[in-house]
Amino acid sequence: MEQILKQQEELLKFGEELLKESSKKMREAAGPDAWAQAYDVWMGFYKAVDWSERWIQCLLGFHVLTLMLALLTRKSESAQMAIFFPCMCLAFGAQRINALARENWKAFSTQDYFDDKGFFISVMMSGPLLCILIVVLVNFLLLMTSVMVTVKRAELKQKYGERRKQDKAAAAVGSGGSAGEAKGAATLATGNDTKKEK
Repeated sequence: MEQILKQQEELLKFGEELLKESSKKMREAAGPDAWAQAYDVWMGFYKAVDWSERWIQCLLGFHVLTLMLALLTRKSESAQMAIFFPCMCLAFGAQRINALARENWKAFSTQDYFDDKGFFISVMMSGPLLCILIVVLVNFLLLMTSVMVTVKRAELKQKYGERRKQDKAAAAVGSGGSAGEAKGAATLATGNDTKKEK
């Protein structure tokens, strides 16, 4: 047992060192002005996009509507599934959608936003869809937890009922009755409890 604990401790130390080393390398790669660089990139993106284009407004509206729908139907598993799978398919097919849009951008846009790397489609379509998918998945976990609590409560009620019946049967035996009378009392108690439940 001690050997396993030592191995686990060594593994944890190795993981901690690896994490420290990788975070140090990431900080060095980003440089001291990483936040300023990120801000510049996002502001450049914001200024490069023509937010008055109808299709961009429709895309943003679609994301807002889908998120609202996901939140409003949070208690319905079937509605959540109906939201989850199309969003997942759209996020999964973002690369193909980007390629199609890159070929046909003149039909719906004033400028070509669709590069080979897919930065625009990732920010404008995949990112919001992934956020919506996370909301739906968290909701699924909450629904599952609620069902598990309900099942556990029902199980505890059933165990309590069985224990009560056994106590009644034991009380009948303890009051001087024979084993046959105790069995009859237990059967009678079970029959009465069944009638009460109906």
